Amino acid sequence: MKKKTGVRAKLIFVIIPVVLLLIACFFLISRRMLIERDQERLEAEASAYAKDIESWADRIMGELKVFEDAINLGTFDTDEEILAFLETSVETNSAYPAGIYMGDDSGVYLDGSGWVPDADWVLTERDWYVEGCGHDELAFGEPYY
Repeated sequence: MKKKTGVRAKLIFVIIPVVLLLIACFFLISRRMLIERDQERLEAEASAYAKDIESWADRIMGELKVFEDAINLGTFDTDEEILAFLETSVETNSAYPAGIYMGDDSGVYLDGSGWVPDADWVLTERDWYVEGCGHDELAFGEPYY
């Protein structure tokens, strides 16, 4: 003899899967919405930080350009005068607290902080110098220690 399934059992067998399906759909839709919202917020934050960094870099480049222009104008007669000028850059900006330094292709190195390299130190072999020779304008290079 066959046992008949009651209305209550039929409803349970239909309603439970439907409810579980609705819960799963709600979860997936909610998850996607949260991910999209967080992605948009992350992109907005990244854009704001990029603008801050760009502004910081422009400010630093502007300051360095003043030094470059003053030196390139030829108003200094000796390396000692240039060095005295570079010394004014020490502790004026947290981005370069040790001041500005420079070197030329004849091997002259001038450091506003007062650091003097050892005799075996060769300016033209330094990574930052070699990289800088590849630029026509002031540019940020690879970080170094």
